[in-house]
Amino acid sequence: MKKLFLVFIAAAALFSTALAADGLVPVAEDIETRVLAAMEKYVEVGTCSTTVEGGVWGEDAFVEDVFVIEPYGADGDTGFYKGEYGVLWHEVVGCGAHLIMAARITFVGAEMKGGFRPGATLDLPIAAFEDAGTSSVASVKSDAIVINGVDYGENDANCCPAQKIAVTLKRKIDHDGHYGEWEVVKTENRK
Repeated sequence: MKKLFLVFIAAAALFSTALAADGLVPVAEDIETRVLAAMEKYVEVGTCSTTVEGGVWGEDAFVEDVFVIEPYGADGDTGFYKGEYGVLWHEVVGCGAHLIMAARITFVGAEMKGGFRPGATLDLPIAAFEDAGTSSVASVKSDAIVINGVDYGENDANCCPAQKIAVTLKRKIDHDGHYGEWEVVKTENRK
């Protein structure tokens, strides 16, 4: 019986690998590439940046992180694809003026037939820089996300925000229990 179970697991693994190779079940790296490709189009239309190299969009906008909110897959009832991803990114506001950087999160959802489309974008109350690594995703649940970052403390110079903060986003839920839009609900200082 144990041997039969192992043969079944091996066959299932080979079958899912074959499906992934045929493009029917995308692997995580492929999903991230597709999410970033959808974001590239969004960034080209909505910002001044037009170049994406290896997931980084050139000098005016760049990716900090891509994360899963709801895994990609086919809905068992409808057969349509579903899934939701978050993209944490920074952008120069002002089309090359380099006056200010903004930290943003864009929610990217799977379309019914398997593509991806950027949805809502929220500005985050954290300092953003032209260097990656100043903000990160701390935790993700289907209805809450926590982003760690930095902001200007009481005695910080304009160049050097040092106050560590955590920003909590929550998803609105309607009276029927359906998820709605995301919103920033709390910003707290961290030590």
